[in-house]
Amino acid sequence: MNHRLRRLAARFLALSLLAATLFAVNSLVSPSPAEARCIGQGNPVTSWFAWNGAQRVSETPGAGTCNGNNIYTGVLKDTRADGYCVSVWFKETGIDWTQAPGGYVCGYGNTSTFQWEDLNGNSTVYQQFCIESSSAIICGWGNNTGGYATNSGY
Repeated sequence: MNHRLRRLAARFLALSLLAATLFAVNSLVSPSPAEARCIGQGNPVTSWFAWNGAQRVSETPGAGTCNGNNIYTGVLKDTRADGYCVSVWFKETGIDWTQAPGGYVCGYGNTSTFQWEDLNGNSTVYQQFCIESSSAIICGWGNNTGGYATNSGY
């Protein structure tokens, strides 16, 4: 019986080590799901918007983000099953808030890849997220309704 328990414990240990190794490899090759907006070239930071006590939208970086080429890409994600669709908007000098092409998605867990090309050539823009239903549009950044962030160095 003792021999059986040792073999079982050895198998369990081997499976545990395999799972830990796979998790470590995955965390090294996968981008953090919260990194997005740039604070200068090479510096992505967390992007999300929460309303009424719950996160509604998140964004992850895309290829070409934060490299100073004046093109910002990201993946927008609807993070709640609440009937709201989510979108990402940008504002530059002389240009009012404009929804990014591809920056709109509906349905819990669904994503959409979007891109914003700097219209002024300075790789700096204001950015915010909006949630919308048939009866309301609410925009903001982080925990701040009506808030926005500066995105630069993209």
